[in-house]
Order: sequence, then structure tokens, then C-alpha cells
Amino acid sequence: MEPGLFSFPHALAGAALLDQRHFPEQLIFVAHHHHKFEDLAGGEPEMYTPCSIINLADGFCHYFSAGYPLPDKEIDLPLSRDAYMRERSLFLS
Repeated sequence: MEPGLFSFPHALAGAALLDQRHFPEQLIFVAHHHHKFEDLAGGEPEMYTPCSIINLADGFCHYFSAGYPLPDKEIDLPLSRDAYMRERSLFLS
């Protein structure tokens, strides 16, 4: 929806707003990367969990139409298998 309405994604807008309001860098990072798990590879593993949580919350909002005009029942609520596998590998290593 947003690429058709705006020239930037909501993750970037949220991160910019948090930065402007002087929120901690960790929160800005999570807002900016909660859809881009590939950007977290090789980075700080402790940032993966909060990004996964926000990503899952975003999926719930889409699925149950919280803040969206229509529910999106096509969303896979076990969310991205990538998020699950990455989180699992952090605990197994």
C-alpha cells in the first residue's frame, strides 16, 4: 500500500521520526530494520529478537486489520520462516 502512496516505506519514516525525537539508537535500528532480516546477518545478534517481535506485531496488525482497511488473511503468522530459523540458530549456537 505505501509504495503507491508514499516514496518511502513506513520503516524508514518511523526510524526518521524516532531519530528526530532523540530516541535511543537501538529503537531507531529496530524500527528501520524490522522487515529486513538480511540486513541483520553478521551484525549484532541481540538486535534480531526485537526486530522479530516488531515484525510479528506488524503481521498481526495486517492479519487482524488493526490500522489497515482490510484484513490480510494471506499473511503467514508464523511469520517469516527466516526470522524463526535465525532466532533458533542464535539459541543453538
